[in-house]
Amino acid sequence: MRKTSIVIAAFAAFALAFATLWQGAPPIAEAQQQESKVEITQVVSGDGRLQVDWTYSGDASKVKTWTVLWVPADGDFKGVIFSQHSIDKAARSFIIDRMTENVPLDNGVEYEVFVAERTKDGHGDTATGTGTPRAWAQPVITEVAAGKSRLEVSWTYDGPEIGLNNWAIVWLPTDLIGETSGDIGLTGNGSSRSFVIESFRRHGALRNGEEYTVYLYPIFGGEAIEGTESATATGVPMSPLPDVSPEITGADPYDGLAEINWTFDADYGDSFAALTGWKVCHRAEGKNDVACDHTDDPGARYHMINGLQNGKTYFVYAIPVFEEGREGNVSDDYQVALPKLTLPGAPHNMRVERKGSKYLLHWSPPEDDGGTAIFAYLWRGGSQRQLAEVSNANHHLDITRYLDNDGGVDRSRFYTFRVRAQNSQGRGPVATYTLRPQYFPPVIDSEVGRSEHGGDVVTVRWNAIEGAIKYRYNLRNVTSGGGWSGWQDVSDLAQSDAPFECFWRGGNPGDPASRPDCETIGAGKVGMHLSNLTPGSTYRIMVRAKTDEGVGPQSAKLKFVAGGRALQPQNLWAKNYSMEIVSDKGQTYNKYYVHIDWTKEYTGGAHDEGEYWQVRHNLSGEAGSWSRWITLAWIADGEGPLSGARLIRQTHPWNGDGDLFVGTHLSFPDDSGFIPGVSKFQVRRGHVNMPALSAISEVELKHEQRRTR
Repeated sequence: MRKTSIVIAAFAAFALAFATLWQGAPPIAEAQQQESKVEITQVVSGDGRLQVDWTYSGDASKVKTWTVLWVPADGDFKGVIFSQHSIDKAARSFIIDRMTENVPLDNGVEYEVFVAERTKDGHGDTATGTGTPRAWAQPVITEVAAGKSRLEVSWTYDGPEIGLNNWAIVWLPTDLIGETSGDIGLTGNGSSRSFVIESFRRHGALRNGEEYTVYLYPIFGGEAIEGTESATATGVPMSPLPDVSPEITGADPYDGLAEINWTFDADYGDSFAALTGWKVCHRAEGKNDVACDHTDDPGARYHMINGLQNGKTYFVYAIPVFEEGREGNVSDDYQVALPKLTLPGAPHNMRVERKGSKYLLHWSPPEDDGGTAIFAYLWRGGSQRQLAEVSNANHHLDITRYLDNDGGVDRSRFYTFRVRAQNSQGRGPVATYTLRPQYFPPVIDSEVGRSEHGGDVVTVRWNAIEGAIKYRYNLRNVTSGGGWSGWQDVSDLAQSDAPFECFWRGGNPGDPASRPDCETIGAGKVGMHLSNLTPGSTYRIMVRAKTDEGVGPQSAKLKFVAGGRALQPQNLWAKNYSMEIVSDKGQTYNKYYVHIDWTKEYTGGAHDEGEYWQVRHNLSGEAGSWSRWITLAWIADGEGPLSGARLIRQTHPWNGDGDLFVGTHLSFPDDSGFIPGVSKFQVRRGHVNMPALSAISEVELKHEQRRTR
């Protein structure tokens, strides 16, 4: 409002000229004292021009036109106030580009601008603002950012923006300057301050690693007036490097070497630089000298570092190498301590294995290799008096020819073999093994059999040892936590034809032909029966032989579970019969039964609470026609009705010999399905302390007997 008095005086001097404009409206000073609904939002500078923008918060329907007035802010306007009126009522912007008809605005001079509304009654609000026209300025390129086959140009511009509606960006390869013109790209927007370049007309996509020169200039107005050019800048397209670091996961130091392993998340997309190789570096602790190895394999995730000193500590790190030889993020240091090398320990677990006519001496590598590779084993023994070398890869030696005595093994003497390991530091201590050629440890079968003696009796078998006088065994109940029983003689040695695994197929009680089918121990083997074992308990057993030269070494330990399977029912017998039943109401009807029984072998007939039986039937004899299994429960003698789900205990009802049997009655609605010699019944036994049911015993229906009661 500092020029309000000047404006009022000007209006007095030119009252006649503006009489029609204001038509009795109050002076501007008076209008300014009221709250104006007109607000100038900005006065934008241009080259010899200003653009004034405003808003109006009143009732727009009452506005007829707008009037804009402007004067130099310093008051030196030589008695002239220039105005523009009759501006469309919808307008909210106006460009001021002259002082008088033939006098432009001066760049660098501040002008005060007034915007007034005109309503139908002649009254209106006014707003004021100031602005200074400025000459064009030079844009400044601030960055040429590199990407994969692209450059992004960014710039600033501190010049006038009136009429600025576009930017032109020019680029070409630096080495073609003077030979050809550059490509030109337009932003299409005067407010843009960045532009992406992705191709050049001569060779298509921008070439990574090639330098390009760039400059730009503004474009004003519809006549495409070009403003001042920027200075040139350069950029080199280059794929960005991923912000991913490798991680060393481990190192395996060994006698002047260290194998370094690392991980690297390479799933970072195609927009980044391609991985082309690796650089693996190391330095000794307390030293600043760094040595690096290079590999051109981008898929490498391990590297062997050579030339390290044993007993020293090193720090290693890995660096990914990308296209154009650029290096990515460095991994963290990883500490590697090389061992101080010593002589290897002695081989251990020496043993002899006989394979047919051959004798093989085996051993295991030393538990301590001295920190470096064992490259050989040295040995001597038998007829070999001088040290001989064996490859470190075998850990065994065929010693047969060193036992020869006139074409055969000399059984009258002992043989001693000595083996020692050798590494880069020298030879380790000697391991010794003494061999009696006639004897080798027994090899126990990997399974145990169930004999006809019952499910709590198992049979153990092993290969027969040549020249064995007797065998001894050592047993331990692992489940109970007890110790070894101590070596005991096998008193009743089972020969090759003795039963090993037996399966009962049923039969008539008292029939000598009713025997189980058994697998024998087998040729070239012997065994023993173990009884009085605790069902369900885990045992370990080992065996050794005694020859006329003494007791030999023990076998490997065999683990087995006693009573792993329940005892198989024996001596099955089956009859069917009918009974005439008279109901409480006097009705008479027949009921059909099958009676099945089998031997109860427990002493005195005592009932074992842990045992149970299951039974099922197949009356037609056809495959797939078996009924479901029925579990049988105990009832006392003569107690309760007969039932297919009850187990009875009695002396045999037909042979009358007083043997104790158990069995059941199965009831059926009629007897049409019974076919003697075809109908079959199966029984199996279980025990709560045994992990598996017994094998199945089966019996056919022999004949039919009908009786009533």
